[in-house]
Amino acid sequence: MASLKLHFFKNSVLIILSSFLFFIIIANQFKYDSIELNWDEVDYANVSKEGIFNNAIKKNTLSFLEFLELSLLKFKDDDKGIKSLSNQILDEDEDYFLKRHFHPVLPIYYWSLFKKQNNYEYANALRFSSKLYYFLSILIFTFVAFSLSNNSFNIFQKLGCLTFFISPIFINSNLSLNFHIFLSSSSVLMCLFTIRFLKNNSSNNLFLLSIMSALSLLSLETGVLLFLMTIFSFLFFIDKDLIKTIFKYILTTAFIFIILWPGILFSGAPLKTYLMYAYRIFQNANQEYSEVSVFQNLYLIISDNQFLISVCLILIILFLNKIFKKAYDRVLFLPLIFGLSYTFFIVPFSINSTYFLPGISMIILGLVINNKNERI
Repeated sequence: MASLKLHFFKNSVLIILSSFLFFIIIANQFKYDSIELNWDEVDYANVSKEGIFNNAIKKNTLSFLEFLELSLLKFKDDDKGIKSLSNQILDEDEDYFLKRHFHPVLPIYYWSLFKKQNNYEYANALRFSSKLYYFLSILIFTFVAFSLSNNSFNIFQKLGCLTFFISPIFINSNLSLNFHIFLSSSSVLMCLFTIRFLKNNSSNNLFLLSIMSALSLLSLETGVLLFLMTIFSFLFFIDKDLIKTIFKYILTTAFIFIILWPGILFSGAPLKTYLMYAYRIFQNANQEYSEVSVFQNLYLIISDNQFLISVCLILIILFLNKIFKKAYDRVLFLPLIFGLSYTFFIVPFSINSTYFLPGISMIILGLVINNKNERI
C-alpha cells in the first residue's frame, strides 16, 4: 500500500509540475490573469456571495407553480397578467435561479468558499479559485486514470495525461467561472465508480456511484445524460436483479441529490431548467442557437489542440492494436462511449469549446486507461 501511494505521488507530481510550467506560459501569453469578470461571471459571483446555506435552502426563487404561471403568461404575451403576477412574486433581479442562469448549485457552493466583502478582492479570489480548480482537476483525472490502469502508468499514458492537461481546451476552460469544468471532474469520477460497480455489484459500490451521480447532477444539468447512460450500461453488464438495481440506484441518487440541495423541494429547480431548455430548443431554437456553427466549433477545437489530437491518434492506434489482439477489458470502453455520446449530443448547443470539455475528458480517459499495461 505504501509503495502504491508513493508511485501515485511520483506520477502526480511529475504531471502537475509539468502542467504548471505550461499553465504559467499560456496564462501569461493570453493574459488570463485579468481580474475583471465578464457578465456571466458577475451573476455567478453575486449569487455565490449569498453563501452555501442560502443557495441550498433559502427560498429566493419562484416556486415551481409560480414559475409555470409566469411562463404561461409570457408565452401568451399577456402583459396585464404578467404585471399583476409580478406584484405578488419575487423580483427577477433577486431570483437565485436566474442568477445561476438555470444551472445547479455545486459550482456555486465552491465559489462561495472564496467570498469577500470587497468586490475587487472577491473577483481576485474567484480568479484564484479557478487556478486552484485547475490543479484539483488534474489530481482527480490522474487519480481516476491511475486507479483504472492497474495502479501504473506507462509512457504513453503519461503522455496522454500531460498533453490533455496542457491543451488549450483544458487550460482555457479552467481559467474562467463556468459549470462545465465541474461536470468534467465529476464525469470522470462517475466513470470510475460505474466501472467499479459493474465489476463488483456490491451495495457499497452502488452507494459510491450514487454519490458521484448526484455530484454530476449538481454540477450541470447535462449531467442527466451521464445518469441515463449509466442506467443504460446496467443492461449490458448486470444479469441478476437488474430492475431492483436500477430502482435502488435512482432512489439513492435522488436522496443524495435532495440532501445536498434541499431547496429544490420548494423551487423544483431541475424541472424548471429542463422546461426552459425545452422551450429554447423546440420553440426558440432559431434565435437561441442561430450563431452556433457545428463545423466552426469542431474546426476550432482541432486547430487549437493539434498536439492533443496527434497524441490521441497515437493512443487510438495502440488501442486498435489491443482490440486486434483481443487484449482488452470490455467494461473499460464505457468512458469512450459516454464521452463520444455526450460530445455528439452537445455539439448543436455549444456556444464555445468549454461545452465540450466533459465529453473530451471522458474520451481522453478512455484512451488512457485502454492503453494500460496488462497484468502478467
